[in-house]
Amino acid sequence: MFRERVYDDRFIVLKTIFLEFAYCKEMKIYNMFCLVFHLFSFSLQVHFIVLNFSVELITRYGCMLTVFLYLIAAKSFSIIIEKQVRMLEMEATSFFWPIDCCGPQVKKNIYDRAARQNIQNYFTLAWFALFGIIMLPVWGDQSEWFLCIQVFQQYFGCWKLFYYFYFSTFPMIAFTAFRLPALMLYGILHEHLQLILVNQKIVQLSVRRSLKENIVDNANYQKTVLKKLKLCISHHVKLRDSLGKLIGVIQLAMPVFLFIGALGSIAVLYFVLYIFLSSSNILKIRLVVITICNGLIVYTFSAAGQALADETGRVFDTLMTCPWNTWNIKNRKVLLIVMSNTIQPLTFTLAGITLDYKFGLTMLRISCSYALILYNLH
Repeated sequence: MFRERVYDDRFIVLKTIFLEFAYCKEMKIYNMFCLVFHLFSFSLQVHFIVLNFSVELITRYGCMLTVFLYLIAAKSFSIIIEKQVRMLEMEATSFFWPIDCCGPQVKKNIYDRAARQNIQNYFTLAWFALFGIIMLPVWGDQSEWFLCIQVFQQYFGCWKLFYYFYFSTFPMIAFTAFRLPALMLYGILHEHLQLILVNQKIVQLSVRRSLKENIVDNANYQKTVLKKLKLCISHHVKLRDSLGKLIGVIQLAMPVFLFIGALGSIAVLYFVLYIFLSSSNILKIRLVVITICNGLIVYTFSAAGQALADETGRVFDTLMTCPWNTWNIKNRKVLLIVMSNTIQPLTFTLAGITLDYKFGLTMLRISCSYALILYNLH
């Protein structure tokens, strides 16, 4: 019905940066090269720790090693899911309704909502851009918390090539850190807007007609209701299928990222407690930035999962408002079928763990608790 119309992408910045730019040929080559290099440097650092094992070494340098473990996993996974991400994006935009399909007022509301969301997106991107810049060694020494400086000096002596390349990749590291949450957020935001349109179509069905005649026997009215119901059902089924594929992709990564992400959060908070007071001013700033970025990653995953659950659950609530008593038997049966398929909202769930605000708060509580325990044990 709407396919011939150009889809208005209200989150084009996320798509341009994290989909089109990230998967262009040059970036894929650079990303692969960075992945190999960071795997190599990570292995060297682990080897160095094994040979010179001490609690002090783990305490001081374990934080960044854990962070880089997350980044290596993120780089690897982003390469693995490229084909699936592109296919999902193409399939989804091929059936998306245009934003103005429910009238100018709904379009204005969606534009306002998208504008507020984009402000949040730009705020988050600004912090990761700051992270990529503030981590460059030009602002101050990195030897307080980067083991690679000692490792490169021991293995390569005065040859500074590895050192310079390692720290020159920090803008790419900042980009990688937010890449998966951004892709997930981009997909969820568009599905969210489409679900809003479905809800608005259903709301338009729910407007009771002020007619004196018995509209149950009005054939034209019943045909119109059936046509709109079928349109909503068809679109909702496509959205659920698309969301199911997106959930499948995210669930592939959840076991690894939940474990590594939790370790990274604990390591960052512990390191802040351990060294913050005795650290240099530039390290204090860097610690604040990396802590905020860590929190933003958790928040983005949680907010995207919560938005998915809320909007898919709202479809059922909207269907409850339909004036079923003015519909004929056929339309009522169709309504019951739709309601039975929308009772359970869609969620990102694996092994009982669901990505939502509760998950974010739980991650924060666990990270703070274990960081404090480790700090008190030290």
